[in-house]
Amino acid sequence: MIMGIDNRKKVIETLSGIIKSGHTPCRKLMQYDREFGIKFANCFMHACYNLTNDQLSQNFSIQDAKGFSGFWSNDKSQILNNFISFMQETGLKITECHPSQILKQNQWEIAYYLTTDFDSVDLLSGDYHFALKEEDNLWTAKRGFHGVVDYFDYLPKRIHRLHGDYILQNTFIVTNPYAPEN
Repeated sequence: MIMGIDNRKKVIETLSGIIKSGHTPCRKLMQYDREFGIKFANCFMHACYNLTNDQLSQNFSIQDAKGFSGFWSNDKSQILNNFISFMQETGLKITECHPSQILKQNQWEIAYYLTTDFDSVDLLSGDYHFALKEEDNLWTAKRGFHGVVDYFDYLPKRIHRLHGDYILQNTFIVTNPYAPEN
């Protein structure tokens, strides 16, 4: 079970509807809307779903946003299982991949990171992070529920933040089976 997700059933149903409509990442380099997008989309939503400002504001409430930081666990493999299970419940397929694998139109590549101090007793230990490979091969990573999106021209092995570094754990291909392959 994924802990900390408020309105989980509604959020999964809504995301499932968006996925079944054929959604694939479409933000490109669009900035998040200051009134809503910043507050709703964290790094997980940015990389794994990549919804537009309109999709965010028309389908979700600020209350729904609280759920997208609910994958934490003191077990590294459980965090990974939590986020994969959530994505699968919305209709997406997730498979491990080698970076820069050739993708179909209904696929996108994400990177999964964990903090370097995972086993410490610090409040931020065990934190995770995600990045998205954009169509132009740039990698983007949103800083939590802040408005800042970082751009990288390569897959970073380490992402530095003031509270600590995130280390690349794995890359995945996300497939929307409801979207056209080509």
